[in-house]
Amino acid sequence: MNDVISIYKRFTQYPMLKIGELSKDILSQLQAEAVEFVNSESSQPLSANSVFNPSLQVTGIFDYSGRNDISKYHTWELPRYFKDFSVREQCKPTTANLPQIKKFIEEYFQHPGRIRLSVLPSGGITKWHSHYTPETAFNTELPIHIPLVTDRAVMAQSGDFELHNNKKRYSDRNIRVPESYVEVNMKAGDIWVINPLHLHQFTNPSSIDRIHIWATTYLLDERSMPVNHDLISRIVIAMNNYDGQLFSDF
Repeated sequence: MNDVISIYKRFTQYPMLKIGELSKDILSQLQAEAVEFVNSESSQPLSANSVFNPSLQVTGIFDYSGRNDISKYHTWELPRYFKDFSVREQCKPTTANLPQIKKFIEEYFQHPGRIRLSVLPSGGITKWHSHYTPETAFNTELPIHIPLVTDRAVMAQSGDFELHNNKKRYSDRNIRVPESYVEVNMKAGDIWVINPLHLHQFTNPSSIDRIHIWATTYLLDERSMPVNHDLISRIVIAMNNYDGQLFSDF
C-alpha cells in the first residue's frame, strides 16, 4: 500500500498524463456503438444537471450497484460516497445497451469504478472544477477520459488549485480560475488520466459533439489493498516519460 500511496503522491504533481491509446479496430468498434447509442431516440443519455455543465449529457455504464443514479453526483453529494469505501465494490454494469464498451472496460480495468458515457455538446464548456475533498486524496481517485468522437479544437485544461479566503474545503463557489494552466487536445482513442486534486475544465468550440468515456476509478480497494495494477504501471511509465510542466513550475 505504501508504494501505491507514494506513486499517487507523485502523480498529483502532474496536470494530466496520457497513459495509452486504443487500437484502430477497438476505437472503430467503440465509436460506432457510442454514436448509435447517442443518436438513438430510445437510448438518449441522461441529462446530469451537473454543477459543472448543465448541458452535459451522461449515462452510467458502471455505477454504484448498477443504479445509474446520476442525480447523486453533484459536488455536495460526493463526500458522502467517498467516505463509504464499500462503493468501490458496488460498482456494477448498468442496463445501458453498450456491450462493446462494457467489454472493453472489464478488460482494461481490473477494478472498475463509476464509469459513464458523456457528451460535451458543440460550444459546450465545463466549469473550472476539482474533485478535491480530503476523502478524494485518501481514496487515490483517478479520473480517466477516453475521447471516442472529438475535434482538434477541443481542449482539456488543468491548472493549479487555489481557494478564496483560505477556505479549507473545496466547493465550486470558492475556487479561483487559475492564472496558468496546461492545455491539451486529447485525440480520439487516447487514454488520459487527469489530476483530480487540481482544477480542470474542457472546452468544445468545435462544430461537433465530443463523445467520451469518463471513469472514476481507484488504486486502492475498500481494504486499502492495491488494485488496477496495470493502470499503476501505465501511470509510472507515463510519469517517467513526461516532459511537460509540473504544478511546481507554475
